[in-house]
Formats: sequence, structure tokens, C-alpha cells
Amino acid sequence: MSDKKYIGYVGSYTHGKASALGKSYLNTTNAQRLNAVNEVFVNKGTTLLLSFAPCDIKQFTESSIKNADLFSQNCANLLDFPVISNPATYFLEEQYMFNSAWHPTYYGANIRTVELSIDILRYFDLHKDSFLPIETRKQYNATEYPEEF
Repeated sequence: MSDKKYIGYVGSYTHGKASALGKSYLNTTNAQRLNAVNEVFVNKGTTLLLSFAPCDIKQFTESSIKNADLFSQNCANLLDFPVISNPATYFLEEQYMFNSAWHPTYYGANIRTVELSIDILRYFDLHKDSFLPIETRKQYNATEYPEEF
């Protein structure tokens, strides 16, 4: 399937044409904007977390896959909020991609959801003592909470 072409919002590419993950695509200007959004969230008593999108593993070179930790760390160094995932976790095989390198099939989306859930739960487990009490969180939420969970 190496000749399979996808057309999507990210442009056109052919499976098997690898690119480097390289330095963080998150530049200083965008990091400042995201940090400003994070400040709004913090002021409302919430926590913003960063994860990564699912992607066709064949889009990346072997060396860039090995450098996924560095890529994640570069993002973490620029942001004032936690990066909870490693991008390599979300690199999926071609069979789980639909019509672009970034668009998973139903099964690919399920895999991504499970992995993201694990990352979020790991974050919650590590930071369970730092969350605001439920009464404080309620005042920032438009929906009602049940009395018992």
C-alpha cells in the first residue's frame, strides 16, 4: 500500500514518505498564546493538559520516532501546563488511518481514545492531591453535579 495517496487538510502525501519529527513545531509565539489560554483556565480553577494527535507512523523517519521523547520535552519546556503524552504513543499503523496521515479510522480512534484515557488517568493519579474541592469546581461549571457519584 505504499502508493496509497491521501488528500486532507494537511496536504497530500504518499504512505511511506517519511519526514523528520525534528524540533518542536510549537514556536515561541504559539506557546505564548497557549500559555495565555492556560492562564484563563487556571483562573477558573481548571487544568489544561497537552496530548498529541494520532498519526500514521509511516509519516516519520525511524530516528524521529526515537526522538519523540525529545519532541515532547521541547513542548513541555515552552508551556506552562503539563504535557501528558509522548507523540509516539499515538503513531498508528496504516490500517488504522483513513484519508490522511492525521485522520484515524473508527478503530484507530478507539485506540487513540484508550491511550489518551491512560495518559489522563496517569496524570490524575500523580496529581490527585492538587485538585480543587468539588464545591469550588461547581461554581465554574454550568452543569449540575449529582449529590452522590
